[in-house]
Amino acid sequence: MTTCRRLCQAKQTSVRDCGFCEPSDCSAEDVLLWVPILDPTTTITIDIAKYIVQHVGNRFCKLVEQEKEAMSWANLKDKIAWKRPVHQVREICDVCCTTLFNVHWVCSKCGYVICIDCYKTGAQRWEKCVSTKCEHLPEDLIITQIIPSDALWDLCKKLHVIRKQYGIHINCICSDGVPSMFEDDHNIFSDDFINSNNNNNNNNNNNNVNNNNNNSNANPTSAEENGEQIIKMSVMTHNQRQGGNKNHENTTAYNMNKEFLMRNANKLEHVIVKYNIEMTSKLFPDVPHKWLDGGKLLQLLDPKNPFNVKIFHQQWQNSQPVIISNCEQQLKPELWTPQSFQNEFGDLLNDLVDCGNKTVLEGCKMAQFWEGFEHVQKRMKDSNNQPMILKLKDWPPTADFSDMLPSRFTNLLEALPLPEYSHRNGVFNIVSNLPDFFVRPDLGPKMYNAYGSALDSKVGSTNLHLDISDAVNLMVYVGVPYDDTEDHEKAAIEAMRQAGCCDETMARVVNGACKPGALWHIYDPHDSDKIRHLLTKVSNENGEPIEANSDPIHDQSWYLDEVLRDRLLKEYGVEGYTIVQCVGDSIFIPAGAPHQVRNLHSCIKAAEDFVSPENVDYCFQLTQEFRHLSKFHTNHEDKLQIKNVIFHTIKNAVSVMQNS
Repeated sequence: MTTCRRLCQAKQTSVRDCGFCEPSDCSAEDVLLWVPILDPTTTITIDIAKYIVQHVGNRFCKLVEQEKEAMSWANLKDKIAWKRPVHQVREICDVCCTTLFNVHWVCSKCGYVICIDCYKTGAQRWEKCVSTKCEHLPEDLIITQIIPSDALWDLCKKLHVIRKQYGIHINCICSDGVPSMFEDDHNIFSDDFINSNNNNNNNNNNNNVNNNNNNSNANPTSAEENGEQIIKMSVMTHNQRQGGNKNHENTTAYNMNKEFLMRNANKLEHVIVKYNIEMTSKLFPDVPHKWLDGGKLLQLLDPKNPFNVKIFHQQWQNSQPVIISNCEQQLKPELWTPQSFQNEFGDLLNDLVDCGNKTVLEGCKMAQFWEGFEHVQKRMKDSNNQPMILKLKDWPPTADFSDMLPSRFTNLLEALPLPEYSHRNGVFNIVSNLPDFFVRPDLGPKMYNAYGSALDSKVGSTNLHLDISDAVNLMVYVGVPYDDTEDHEKAAIEAMRQAGCCDETMARVVNGACKPGALWHIYDPHDSDKIRHLLTKVSNENGEPIEANSDPIHDQSWYLDEVLRDRLLKEYGVEGYTIVQCVGDSIFIPAGAPHQVRNLHSCIKAAEDFVSPENVDYCFQLTQEFRHLSKFHTNHEDKLQIKNVIFHTIKNAVSVMQNS
């Protein structure tokens, strides 16, 4: 409460309480953090700013409307208090642990804080006042804002002026006072941005992916025609993916799940675009690439190609995963071997996880893990004297990767592709817009080290789950057991076949072009509810109890084996992406995309999280989902601060555009 109270000097030496600060009490210095002032060192260009506004602007407007609605709940006679934010302190709701953005309610007696969503849903979960020992009642709380003065409303006005000035399509909830039925978030990648050598800013908002740049001889008109041809030839709905099969079994299954299928009944059906190399090589002749998994999975072949971002955007704005290969060319192999980790960290204690039964083995010497990494006979044994499939749990732990592994951190940054997204300060990693005043969310990098399970199809290294942010995962080392090489290699290839890997992926491994490490199954974010419904149905079929506030995806309690994947396809029409990650492969996973990983061989992977403009809606949606998880759930607390990230992203983009 110290940053809320207004103090007055009553006499020469005494100070008394004079109520609460109001938004108008802020100083010019207080406002500086919240207004669009151009940073002379910014690397955000006008085209990048336009692209960000196109993708994040509508979500910002929804955020503003939510704040306005919350303000309307207060009585006209109530004064709004202003709480000055505290440097490097993350204010959270005392009910759901979500980060406070602006409007919230405070108990004047004990300082109990309630966010907009918890205030709206009522007092069922509110704790008693520690001062009065009475229940907290909505009418007794003080409505409070964090953003000083009218900075939030002013930024919203400036955003609308900027979008009109630059001809950026406005489809937000506040454009005409009426929300639109559909959100036009896709295919808004401007020609100016695609053309990296074009310095002329124009107001053209072409929806076609264009390859008109100075390094290409492609005719712009032909490229546009090819783009239209791709759309006509390649758009495939879920029914089409099933070969047009509409038999009674499928119809019945869909009718059974009508309740959740109707959630998005008023929205356009999600479509998956399939490509072939003949189509896209004409649009992107300067970007080496292939199409895997039936034409829906993009594989980029040159991680350092400066034009990768052009075709990457095309997939990413549809929340489709992308694989970028040959990143090992930038790695220093001696840094990433199991022997190097054993030599440097073998004496340290860390927890291990038995992937077979998810038991945590606490306080083991890391040498015990690394010694068995490529030697089955040296692995720790279970109660049946069988070698365990182990995973190194959360290592490095709380220490920052860059502090504990400085040389590897530097090398990892050199190897990660698309630094515009994957680096902490990347222009399309919008968390980079969060000022140093705030506590930055921990987005990594992190390491994932686990043995292979090619011989056991039901054991996953990482069970099905989804993340609140986007991520890139780079395979830095694959180890095949020296004492059982032939059996493990045959089992890995058979596992790939059973998983439904495409012919191109199988050929890549069978021909010896790469060493396979991990088998991924990634699903579209919009299919999450269908997957939940299946897993809940299977639990009911098995007579398993379902606990309150549990979630079959967030709890990471399932690995979808061949039987479950087949049911998901037949009963729900859900077909994911089957990916084999080899040494040097970086997999980009969109926020909100359910995914699982099964190590075929022993793997060392490094991953970095980020927040992209294209997937900010999923980040926002998941923040809301996590509020309802148990307080003891690892995902319950909101550490991403997505509302703060959105505000300062728009603030910085507007500052660039209004000063251009």
